[in-house]
Amino acid sequence: MQKVIALILLVFSFSNLLAQEEDNDWKLYKPVGQTTKDSIVKPGNASFQLPSTGKQGKVTVQKDNRIDGLTEFVGTPQNGKVNVTMKGYRIQAYLDKDKNKVNQLRAQYLSAHSEQPAYIDFLAPNFRLRIGDFRTKLDASAYLEQIKVIFPDAIIVMDDIELPKY
Repeated sequence: MQKVIALILLVFSFSNLLAQEEDNDWKLYKPVGQTTKDSIVKPGNASFQLPSTGKQGKVTVQKDNRIDGLTEFVGTPQNGKVNVTMKGYRIQAYLDKDKNKVNQLRAQYLSAHSEQPAYIDFLAPNFRLRIGDFRTKLDASAYLEQIKVIFPDAIIVMDDIELPKY
């Protein structure tokens, strides 16, 4: 039984090898009036002419009107957000139940460092002060070293960040 299967596989692979050596010129464009194997135009050579019937054509593109709405939709804020966001990093500088204390620390930070924005968000039962919109963790860690004086317990967290306003 094994010899029969081996013989079938050998015959099949040999016939497959012969089939690959056949003429595959049908894949290449043949110039008008030339059909020999030596005169086939290779890809990248632009010395051929397209067959022409002498008639001018007209192309009409029909599309759904929703495509225009889709192109406006991409890159615009969604779900009630004001800005477009992406995954990135922020520095969580402070966490407390007292919103007034968090607001004071935010004002203190913004008065000393205005190059990165500061955000306050609420995750029950705490208010979090998060700083910056960093695309890489390396950028966030470099900025963390600058603000360690004000926020010694700050950590880097992954968050949705706002895209830069270029």
